[in-house]
Amino acid sequence: MDGQTLIKQLSLYNGTVPIKKEPIIATLNEIVEAINFLAEHGVSDGTQLENLENKLMQVMEEAQLSLDKIDEKLLKLSQVSKYLLALEPEQPEDRSNAEKYLNEMDVASDLTFDDIKLELQSEKASRKILKEKLDDAIEDFNIYNGIKKVGQDTEKKEDEKSRSL
Repeated sequence: MDGQTLIKQLSLYNGTVPIKKEPIIATLNEIVEAINFLAEHGVSDGTQLENLENKLMQVMEEAQLSLDKIDEKLLKLSQVSKYLLALEPEQPEDRSNAEKYLNEMDVASDLTFDDIKLELQSEKASRKILKEKLDDAIEDFNIYNGIKKVGQDTEKKEDEKSRSL
């Protein structure tokens, strides 16, 4: 059984489209949780925190690359769906062009518009979830950096006060 068949069966069985969860989401969540753990326990500097910050930046870049790949896949799926629709009997004038483009794109001959429609829905849902997680991580990181900056500014003022006395 291939992926398309499984998607069809699951969709028919429970009426929902299976969503592919991007593995980068779990990594992103783990790093944010680790940073939050350190912040809750008063750790505001040190190599552990710095390493986590660097890793978070790296994972956020990877997540953005994943979003870009999903966008490319969505574009390709949209093009394939357009050409599959052109194969419909109601549009005979577009049929030869559609067949040509589908062959160039190495699309399986047994692929249907409904298959692509389900895959498009799944990819869009996956993209939405990944985008939300990335946005949340960026927001958390910005909030953390703001708090860190305030803490550093407070320490700096306290140091200046103690030196002037």
